[in-house]
Amino acid sequence: MAPATAGSSAGGAGALIPSDGGDAHGGAMNAQGGAAQGGERSGGGAANGGAANEGGAGGDSALTADFDGSGCVDLHDYAVIVRGFDCSLANCGDPRADLNHDGWIDFSDYLIYVQQWYQGPNCRAVCEATDGQGGAGGRSADVDGSGCVDADDLDVLAASYGCLTTECGSPNADIVEDGCVNGADVDLWRDQFMQGPSCP
Repeated sequence: MAPATAGSSAGGAGALIPSDGGDAHGGAMNAQGGAAQGGERSGGGAANGGAANEGGAGGDSALTADFDGSGCVDLHDYAVIVRGFDCSLANCGDPRADLNHDGWIDFSDYLIYVQQWYQGPNCRAVCEATDGQGGAGGRSADVDGSGCVDADDLDVLAASYGCLTTECGSPNADIVEDGCVNGADVDLWRDQFMQGPSCP
C-alpha cells in the first residue's frame, strides 16, 4: 500500500488507525496527514487533546470517547471517528467525535481517543491467538464482502473484538486466521484500508 498522504481521505483516516497489536494502548500510528491538520485547526491539537483528558481513567464519566455509552472505549467508538475524520462539524461528522470541541474531527480528537482506548468497566478481556501464527499473511480485510475495505468492516471487527472465534467472535472478523479477533486483525484492516475495486 502506498504511504498515506496529507489531504487524501484515505490518508487522513489511515493516520487514525491504532497499531497496538492488541495491547490496549493505541500504540504507534502513521501521523502523516493528521498531525499537521489537527495542529492548524485547533491551535496545537495534541496539547489541547491532552489537557482535555487529564485524569481520563478516573471514572466512567471521564470516558468522553465512549460515544455509544457501552462502558468501554472500543472499536465501535473508533468507527465514529473514522467516519467523520478530517471534517468540520458544519459539513459532516458526528458531533460526539469532536472531543476537544474545536469544530473539527481531526488528529487531536484521535489523540484523546487513544488515551482512553480500552478503558472502562465493560471492556472484555482480549483473547490471544490459539492457532499458532495464523494464515500466511492473513486474508482480505473486506469482511463484509462489499468490495472495499472500509469503516463497515471495522464495525464487524468491533462486534467481535477480544473474542475467540469459537466463543463470541465472528470467523469473518478473524482476518489473520489465528482463532482470535484482536489487534493483529485491526492492524491488517488498517494496512488494507480503502483498498478494493469498489472503493471511491
